[in-house]
Amino acid sequence: MTFDQAVEKVQGIMKDANVNDMDSVAIQIHFTNKDCEGTMYISTKNGQIDVQGYDYKDCDAAIELMYGDLTKILTGRLNAATAIEKGTVTVTGNADALSAISSCAKKPAVKKAAAKKTTAKKAASTEPAAKKATISAAKPAAAKTTSKTTAKKTTK
Repeated sequence: MTFDQAVEKVQGIMKDANVNDMDSVAIQIHFTNKDCEGTMYISTKNGQIDVQGYDYKDCDAAIELMYGDLTKILTGRLNAATAIEKGTVTVTGNADALSAISSCAKKPAVKKAAAKKTTAKKAASTEPAAKKATISAAKPAAAKTTSKTTAKKTTK
């Protein structure tokens, strides 16, 4: 990914951000990725957000991080304070500015797992089988019999 593509993706993430009630905040962002290294900024002023791919010297905070970490922070998959504590983000200036910007970004809708469709035949096979009634009366053991066959003599 090039730096210009990274800036476009961040602009896409931030395009629907709700900054109406937000104070003016400006963050200069430096990506440390080898393939998209560069500096951009995100700023809010008078209810408007601006995301551009160049330096912003008069900023509240300057941060250095990898592009993927910024997208995770902006989409809510990574907490800004946690990223700072872990050292994946280096902040110079007001660290709360990053949290403020990330809180106004529109978070993606959580995808719900689709309900599995089952046919009636399959549903019947997945239901627990009804317990069969068992007869508890013990059957008597078969008696071993021996029969003697006696031939009767018939006399006439």
